Amino acid sequence: MVKPSYDRIMPKLVPSQVAIAIDQLFGSNRSEMNDGTINGNHRAQVHTLLLLLDQIPDNLIDLPLNDFLEFSNCRGSLATSLARWNVGDTSRVQPHLARDPVERIRRLLLQCRDKPPEPASELPFIKDGDVQGGIQNQIAAAWTDYQAQEWMGATVFAGAALEAILLWAVKTHSQVPAARGDKMGLGELIQAAATANLISTGTASQAGLAQDARNLVHPGRVARTGGACSKATALTAHAGLFAVIQDLDQAHKAGRL
Repeated sequence: MVKPSYDRIMPKLVPSQVAIAIDQLFGSNRSEMNDGTINGNHRAQVHTLLLLLDQIPDNLIDLPLNDFLEFSNCRGSLATSLARWNVGDTSRVQPHLARDPVERIRRLLLQCRDKPPEPASELPFIKDGDVQGGIQNQIAAAWTDYQAQEWMGATVFAGAALEAILLWAVKTHSQVPAARGDKMGLGELIQAAATANLISTGTASQAGLAQDARNLVHPGRVARTGGACSKATALTAHAGLFAVIQDLDQAHKAGRL
């Protein structure tokens, strides 16, 4: 039987949790200045601390450069000492700039966030939070599939986001009745948005190419043309999507949206 790796069974941790764990492992009310107390007798605690640090997602260690370098040096000092202790040495941990590496790591962790900052929305012109969030999720899914080289998913999700954005724009910022907009296909939405001066002619053409790329997922189209989704179709769908986003953002800033 294959044993599960430690990485798969260890939960991801946040900086404040590891800072609390340091107090539990090494005691609280520790001095920041190195007093030479961390030595080979703390082999198990240092080993545990290094494992815990490995479980903090990289994007949560968001320290300024100098602090990040100090964090890395302190961590390196502990790893070097642990390697010596594993072969019988019991010497003390080398201080970093006369500071206790364990306590410096604890204090630096307390400067980190437990959650990454929320990414800025790519759709600030959509004020309805539910609509914006739903489309943003489709865009995120398109990028996730693109990075995984899942070309069909990348093409489909980008095309779905494109259609959802144009549907919102046409229903709320054109002369097309909302009920009529709900029945429009992507091609009609592209034309309606261009007619309402929400997107340029060039962007409408790019969106049309994105529509063609998305349509390749239909079995009948694949059977007739022999085409299939690829990196090219994914990039085409993304290009149409972001061209439309750019034009709508400009229309919003110009007061047309």
